[in-house]
Amino acid sequence: MNAAAVVGPRSSVMARVMIIVARDRLDLYEYFRIAFLGFDDVEVILDRRLPGPDSQGEVAVPTPGLRRQPDIYDELRLRGFVAKRVD
Repeated sequence: MNAAAVVGPRSSVMARVMIIVARDRLDLYEYFRIAFLGFDDVEVILDRRLPGPDSQGEVAVPTPGLRRQPDIYDELRLRGFVAKRVD
């Protein structure tokens, strides 16, 4: 049995990927922006969460009750970027 039979037929539709880069990692933003230039299915953006009015440059904490994916926020803080598949 070949690998294609096990995995299944390949789709010709590529998944879109969004790479979100932490605001304090402009070096990574430039690297990814250049590396994926010309890839229509990859979008590189800076983290758009804005600091709260009382904070001193810190990112605002999400409002309780809203959807939150802590693993993504933690990854962004630790690695400086997150790659997320967009359906």
